Amino acid sequence: MPKEKKTKLKTSNLYPYKKIVNVYLFLTVILIISIFYLISSKALVLIIFEPEKISSNFIIQLGSETNLEKETIKSEFAEEIIEKEETFSPKSETMESKASGEVTIINNYGKNQPLVATTRLLSPEGFLFRTAEYVMAPAGGKVKVKVKTDQEGQKYEIGPSTFTIPGLWEGLQDKIYGQSFEPMKRNVKKISAIIQEDIDKAKEKIKGDAVKEVLEKIKNEPKIIKTEILEEFSDSQPNEEKENFKVKLKIKIMMIDFSDKSLEDFLSFSFKALIPQEKKLLSINKNNLTHTLLNYDSDKKSGKIKVSAEGNFAPDLELLNFPKDKLVGLTEEEVKEYLKNFTIIKDVKVELKPFWLKTMPLLSDKIEIKIMGE
Repeated sequence: MPKEKKTKLKTSNLYPYKKIVNVYLFLTVILIISIFYLISSKALVLIIFEPEKISSNFIIQLGSETNLEKETIKSEFAEEIIEKEETFSPKSETMESKASGEVTIINNYGKNQPLVATTRLLSPEGFLFRTAEYVMAPAGGKVKVKVKTDQEGQKYEIGPSTFTIPGLWEGLQDKIYGQSFEPMKRNVKKISAIIQEDIDKAKEKIKGDAVKEVLEKIKNEPKIIKTEILEEFSDSQPNEEKENFKVKLKIKIMMIDFSDKSLEDFLSFSFKALIPQEKKLLSINKNNLTHTLLNYDSDKKSGKIKVSAEGNFAPDLELLNFPKDKLVGLTEEEVKEYLKNFTIIKDVKVELKPFWLKTMPLLSDKIEIKIMGE
């Protein structure tokens, strides 16, 4: 019996220590979880502005090295000389004459009837023809005369017909009239006459083909391509009627290339000097970017281009001392509500990590803010 009492006493003495250990372990777990929470929790706040636009023209020197201060970007230069000859067909035009033919004027009256040139003859369909010359229709006789319609068109190619003469007194129209025995016909002629526009288009076609040939050979498309006609020959002159004509050109093709990054770096550098200090350049609108070659020296491998560009900018949050510490511990909705108090902000998006996180991190340096233009 005394032995059993001793064992119970020892167990009772250890109980307070066991409780302390459990509390210590619990606090340790809580501490680890808290540290993990602080370390792993992150937030990305996307602030969307209605960006302001800026556009400008820049003169850029093309040289062997990039120097933004001297407004120069590194460029590569190349030349090719090509001779090409091609055959072309001028635009054809169809020339149609008015329908014409021959009519016999029959005079069944007892007196001669003179008919002046352009005397009207009317067909049963209502088509109007006119005489081409003066004729005298003898009494009791007949005379032939050439006629032509007033209007153009295939419908005037009528068959043999009887014509009244509206200009005569109505009582004579059944006695003096016209009669055709052959169909009226039009003369249709297809003319292929070379005009200056045909020759100019031929030159442009040859230049385009020459450039395409060079690009296929170098397997690259430079930023700037300029062509110069050194010699030209055509076997035809404007107003010649020919079915085909030849044009031969000797062309110098000048090619200039530079990297997109070099140009973007230059534009970013130049735009930043134009926008207010408290603003930040967001992007350069590449779709509206154009460049024009102003001059080119093939011997010195240098040139000058004019670039028209457009950029987008918005307030710089760092320069505005944007208060990240005000966002600590807020929910997503509270963040949006708070930031929308700034009138320059159009919209806000919040991304919390890990996914189960419901509030912003408790440390401000775990909050990242990015600006986006719409």
